[in-house]
Amino acid sequence: MIKVYTLLLISFTLSCKVSKPGIDSEKMMSLTMDLSSVNLSETQRIIPATFETVTTPITLIDKIHLEGFYTEKKLDWLVKDSYTSLKATDEKGFIIFQSDTLMTYDIYKEVVSEKKIKEYRTFEYCATCDATNGIPLTEVKKIIGAISNTVGKPHQKMISRQKIYNHAMLTGVYPDGKKTMTVSGTKSELEQLLAHPKLSGIKYEMKKLK
Repeated sequence: MIKVYTLLLISFTLSCKVSKPGIDSEKMMSLTMDLSSVNLSETQRIIPATFETVTTPITLIDKIHLEGFYTEKKLDWLVKDSYTSLKATDEKGFIIFQSDTLMTYDIYKEVVSEKKIKEYRTFEYCATCDATNGIPLTEVKKIIGAISNTVGKPHQKMISRQKIYNHAMLTGVYPDGKKTMTVSGTKSELEQLLAHPKLSGIKYEMKKLK
């Protein structure tokens, strides 16, 4: 899965007025776009994916028995959720209006990191097992480590996982508060400009030029 993100490289104080012979000035329109509404800016920075740590108790040994034998199960432990990060490419994109390049931007792609899973081992007391088909507590201790010697009590351990909170994203950086761009042209020309994929959903104001 790849999505395109952009990094704007030029200033947004650009004003491009179009004047064509034979076109009545009353038909000319002024278009002011709020670039922050679609996250376009002179520069952008990447906010990395963020996670929250979730801890869950798991039972490694169902009951502590100093004598006797255990059977073993292997279970999966979700260590980290799948998440998306952003990576810059060598490609550039353009927004062109009236043969003039209004914006030149770098193209980013979305990279999906798969979830991480580890295996852990649990043990269940088996009253009918012996050395031929069971595991003694001494061997269980070697696998798990230090455990409680309280007979009849389960042995638990807290396991942590990283749960995705926010995927990586691009955010605009607007020096001096320059968040708008104004261009002018006929209504149909400006509507074609607004149809550019990078301007989808942008907030704008269109007025007739006097």
